[in-house]
Amino acid sequence: MVLVLDVRTTRVISAALSMFDIMEKRITLVEPLEKNRQPFKEMEALYIISSTAEAISRILLDFKNEADAKYAFVHIYFLEPVKFTLSFKCSQ
Repeated sequence: MVLVLDVRTTRVISAALSMFDIMEKRITLVEPLEKNRQPFKEMEALYIISSTAEAISRILLDFKNEADAKYAFVHIYFLEPVKFTLSFKCSQ
């Protein structure tokens, strides 16, 4: 599984877990949301991000259509509640 974090979430996760702890949970790769990432179409991705329009937009770019999806499956967790307008953007 690929773990994708934004800058803020990276600081939070780094304060709570070591890289060893993360790898123990079957995470094989940790990548920054803000960078252009290589697709791993056979792997699942776990996104842990801040609930900002920018972060959500970057995720939507990763899955703009099925043929160009970066990962086989996606799990998304937010650090804080998502505003209604942003959740609507995700559902489209």
